Amino acid sequence: MITRKSQRFSVKLPCSFMNDQFTGEGTVLDLSMEGCKVSSNRPVIDVYMEMFIYFPEQIPPLPVELAVIRWSKGPILGLEFIRIADRHQARLRQHLQDLERTLMMSLDDVTRTL
Repeated sequence: MITRKSQRFSVKLPCSFMNDQFTGEGTVLDLSMEGCKVSSNRPVIDVYMEMFIYFPEQIPPLPVELAVIRWSKGPILGLEFIRIADRHQARLRQHLQDLERTLMMSLDDVTRTL
Protein backbone atom coordinates (compact mmCIF):
# COMPACT_ATOMS: atom_id res chain seq x y z
CA MET A 1 0.00 0.00 0.00
CA ILE A 2 1.35 3.41 -1.00
CA THR A 3 1.42 6.05 1.74
CA ARG A 4 0.88 9.55 0.37
CA LYS A 5 2.34 12.76 1.79
CA SER A 6 -1.02 14.47 1.54
CA GLN A 7 -4.62 13.52 0.94
CA ARG A 8 -5.85 13.20 -2.64
CA PHE A 9 -9.34 14.28 -3.58
CA SER A 10 -11.44 12.93 -6.43
CA VAL A 11 -12.30 15.75 -8.82
CA LYS A 12 -13.21 16.34 -12.46
CA LEU A 13 -11.42 19.52 -13.50
CA PRO A 14 -10.40 20.53 -17.02
CA CYS A 15 -6.69 21.07 -17.57
CA SER A 16 -4.25 21.88 -20.31
CA PHE A 17 -0.54 21.15 -20.54
CA MET A 18 2.34 21.94 -22.83
CA ASN A 19 6.07 22.03 -23.39
CA ASP A 20 8.29 22.70 -26.41
CA GLN A 21 7.28 19.38 -28.03
CA PHE A 22 3.49 19.18 -27.59
CA THR A 23 0.26 20.58 -26.19
CA GLY A 24 -2.62 18.62 -24.76
CA GLU A 25 -5.83 18.80 -22.79
CA GLY A 26 -7.40 16.54 -20.25
CA THR A 27 -9.32 16.12 -17.04
CA VAL A 28 -7.79 16.10 -13.57
CA LEU A 29 -9.28 13.02 -11.84
CA ASP A 30 -7.63 13.41 -8.44
CA LEU A 31 -5.68 16.24 -6.88
CA SER A 32 -3.33 16.90 -3.96
CA MET A 33 -0.71 19.50 -3.04
CA GLU A 34 1.99 17.27 -4.56
CA GLY A 35 0.38 16.17 -7.80
CA CYS A 36 -2.59 14.82 -9.68
CA LYS A 37 -3.94 12.07 -11.91
CA VAL A 38 -5.02 13.21 -15.36
CA SER A 39 -7.02 11.60 -18.14
CA SER A 40 -5.36 12.98 -21.27
CA ASN A 41 -6.55 13.41 -24.83
CA ARG A 42 -3.19 11.99 -25.94
CA PRO A 43 -0.66 9.50 -24.57
CA VAL A 44 2.41 11.23 -23.12
CA ILE A 45 5.27 9.63 -21.19
CA ASP A 46 8.29 10.74 -19.13
CA VAL A 47 8.13 14.41 -19.82
CA TYR A 48 8.35 17.75 -18.01
CA MET A 49 5.59 20.24 -18.73
CA GLU A 50 3.72 23.34 -17.71
CA MET A 51 0.05 22.87 -16.92
CA PHE A 52 -3.09 24.83 -16.09
CA ILE A 53 -5.92 23.53 -13.91
CA TYR A 54 -9.31 25.19 -14.36
CA PHE A 55 -11.20 25.46 -11.06
CA PRO A 56 -14.94 26.16 -11.26
CA GLU A 57 -15.79 29.85 -11.09
CA GLN A 58 -12.13 30.89 -10.81
CA ILE A 59 -10.32 32.96 -13.38
CA PRO A 60 -7.47 32.70 -14.20
CA PRO A 61 -6.69 28.96 -14.13
CA LEU A 62 -4.15 27.64 -11.62
CA PRO A 63 -0.72 27.54 -13.29
CA VAL A 64 1.69 24.75 -12.42
CA GLU A 65 5.01 26.07 -13.69
CA LEU A 66 6.65 22.64 -13.82
CA ALA A 67 5.19 19.16 -13.51
CA VAL A 68 6.64 15.79 -14.43
CA ILE A 69 4.87 12.63 -15.50
CA ARG A 70 5.81 9.89 -13.01
CA TRP A 71 3.72 7.14 -14.58
CA SER A 72 1.27 6.55 -17.40
CA LYS A 73 -1.20 3.88 -18.43
CA GLY A 74 -2.60 4.74 -21.84
CA PRO A 75 -4.42 8.06 -21.52
CA ILE A 76 -4.08 8.17 -17.69
CA LEU A 77 -1.08 10.11 -16.34
CA GLY A 78 0.31 10.50 -12.82
CA LEU A 79 1.93 13.92 -12.42
CA GLU A 80 4.11 15.33 -9.69
CA PHE A 81 4.12 19.10 -9.19
CA ILE A 82 7.72 20.35 -9.15
CA ARG A 83 7.20 24.13 -9.11
CA ILE A 84 4.14 26.27 -8.31
CA ALA A 85 4.45 29.94 -7.36
CA ASP A 86 3.66 30.64 -3.69
CA ARG A 87 0.46 32.58 -4.42
CA HIS A 88 -0.81 29.72 -6.58
CA GLN A 89 0.13 27.15 -3.93
CA ALA A 90 -2.11 29.12 -1.59
CA ARG A 91 -4.98 28.90 -4.13
CA LEU A 92 -4.43 25.16 -4.49
CA ARG A 93 -4.33 24.70 -0.71
CA GLN A 94 -7.57 26.70 -0.32
CA HIS A 95 -9.31 24.63 -3.00
CA LEU A 96 -8.23 21.38 -1.32
CA GLN A 97 -9.39 22.67 2.08
CA ASP A 98 -12.76 23.50 0.54
CA LEU A 99 -12.97 19.96 -0.88
CA GLU A 100 -12.08 18.50 2.53
CA ARG A 101 -14.77 20.60 4.26
CA THR A 102 -17.36 19.46 1.70
CA LEU A 103 -16.33 15.84 2.21
CA MET A 104 -16.54 16.14 5.99
CA MET A 105 -19.99 17.74 5.79
CA SER A 106 -21.17 14.90 3.53
CA LEU A 107 -19.82 12.31 5.97
CA ASP A 108 -21.55 14.09 8.86
CA ASP A 109 -24.85 13.97 6.92
CA VAL A 110 -24.43 10.23 6.29
CA THR A 111 -23.58 9.58 9.95
CA ARG A 112 -26.67 11.47 11.12
CA THR A 113 -28.97 9.41 8.89
CA LEU A 114 -27.65 6.08 10.24
